[in-house]
Amino acid sequence: MLKKRSSWRTVLLAGIGISMLASCGSPTPQATHELIRVHVSSSLQPWLEEAYDCAREGTGVLYLTDDSSSDITLRIGEPEALTLPAYQIDEEEILIAAHRESSIQNLSLAEAENLFAGRGDPTIQVWTYSSQVDVQEIFNRDVMKGRPVTSNGRLAVSPENMREALKNGANSVGILTRAWMTEDFREIYSLGKYPVLAINRVQPEEEINRLIGCLQK
Repeated sequence: MLKKRSSWRTVLLAGIGISMLASCGSPTPQATHELIRVHVSSSLQPWLEEAYDCAREGTGVLYLTDDSSSDITLRIGEPEALTLPAYQIDEEEILIAAHRESSIQNLSLAEAENLFAGRGDPTIQVWTYSSQVDVQEIFNRDVMKGRPVTSNGRLAVSPENMREALKNGANSVGILTRAWMTEDFREIYSLGKYPVLAINRVQPEEEINRLIGCLQK
């Protein structure tokens, strides 16, 4: 009887050992993360948090890069000669803004064009962006109608820089989107609302499609 009991115990322990080895040798597969190279225009920096949240819902990892090497570009409005797939994910309003205590009155379209062309009040300092910036492209097309901005205008390198310039200059006007407005400023002219686009530069993959779909919600 002792021999039989010992044999039974040996078989049981061996079975447990095999089971443990099998479980150790088959780890749970880890999710594969897909790198998504994204370029976000400076006008849409407030959207970055939402883009990161959407990426975290799946297996995508966002990597911010320049426009030419991106998988997806987020920008306001269509660029000239758009040939790539583009998906509207929202819309954003573009404004001409001034300091909240500025004496500058609300502008009409003609007055805005004259002011930024240098034919308005010479005491008002106008601020713009580089012509390659999405909101400046729209401004040049829809307000300036292709005419040049005055050479006396000053150049802001980012929306943060534009806000700082308007905050420190009671007689300054510049271009901001609604998302960049704070209580420090007031709008004096609205260009209107424009589509926020996700432009796909590569063959769509599952995580890229999922990211775009999440941003559209």
